[in-house]
Amino acid sequence: MDLPRSSRFNRLNFKSLGLEFWLPLPFVATLFWFGGELVNQQLLSYAYNPNRYLQTDEPAKIQFSASVLAIEVEINQRLKFTKAIVKTTNSPLKTLELEFPLTEVAEVEAAIASELNVSIETVKSLSRFQFKE
Repeated sequence: MDLPRSSRFNRLNFKSLGLEFWLPLPFVATLFWFGGELVNQQLLSYAYNPNRYLQTDEPAKIQFSASVLAIEVEINQRLKFTKAIVKTTNSPLKTLELEFPLTEVAEVEAAIASELNVSIETVKSLSRFQFKE
């Protein structure tokens, strides 16, 4: 007893086959495909500016604000070299060492004032010089 073909099709249970999941899947996949393509095109269309780069040929200039407590300057005449130790207050940096290829007192004071962004009078009043031969 064979049933007609149309009645067999009517007896199929779509829920048992999972067709409610599989039928919309190609539509969802197509939607993701085109949506991803739009996002990809948007990201790749950003302008590339090769003129923005990190400049490493210039020395770094560090500025800090601290109260200078004392400056100890040691001038070595024989090596033509000066070492200055700056003691600060109210700063995480307690001491700062500066080195200059200078031996004249006025030049050293000007260089220290320039590095610390203070006046030369302040450097003169806080400095203690020591000369080595």
